[in-house]
Amino acid sequence: VDPQQLDICEGEEVMIDAIGNVDGIYIWQPGNIEGPSISVSPEDSTEYTVQFDYGCGVLSSSAMINIVPVYPAQIICDPEQASFEEGQEINLSVDSVFSYATYSWDNGSNMPSTVLQALNLDGESITLTITYGEDCIYEITKEIEVREAVITMPNAFTPDNDGQNDFFKPTTMANIEIVNFRVWNRWGQQVYDNNNGSAGWDGYHNGEPAASDVYLFEVIYLRPNGTEESFRGDVTLIR
Repeated sequence: VDPQQLDICEGEEVMIDAIGNVDGIYIWQPGNIEGPSISVSPEDSTEYTVQFDYGCGVLSSSAMINIVPVYPAQIICDPEQASFEEGQEINLSVDSVFSYATYSWDNGSNMPSTVLQALNLDGESITLTITYGEDCIYEITKEIEVREAVITMPNAFTPDNDGQNDFFKPTTMANIEIVNFRVWNRWGQQVYDNNNGSAGWDGYHNGEPAASDVYLFEVIYLRPNGTEESFRGDVTLIR
């Protein structure tokens, strides 16, 4: 019999041949099928036996067909949420790990888990290919929604040292880096310049309180993908 033992994937079909040099009658079990060859696609691992009656006697041989289970895996995100902030790192893993399987992500990782940074504002996509046994392939793709990382600025502030709204500064998502933050008065005189945007302007210029007025500002920042951008606007100082 050829093959005498074979591993096949779930749903796969294989041909088993009885090899003989003389004419005779071939009967296969299970199934009581007649013929020198049979095509089988068992649901479970099965041993097929053929009896060959060549007129002067009966010969018997068998073939063991082993089914390699293919698990319909799922990709799990950590944290589990509907969308992810631009620049956020996402831990991805397969929901079940099997010793007879190998794992290959299209970002180059060959482990059951990997890390993806959400940078594409059109959404991220990652594919995991699982090989069960020698060549039973299962492939799954995970689509990930990405939220744009943004900067927000107040339109007014009141630097009166009451502990509320005393500083004018950008509010950013965690993955944006402030490169420079500057403020000018209406005559174009720079009243604040700080490459540490988180500090903010306290409403003073040269040690003196700046007048209540409308001021212009510019924030230069780096997006999570390394692109430098700027954001301009105006703010009202109220005393």
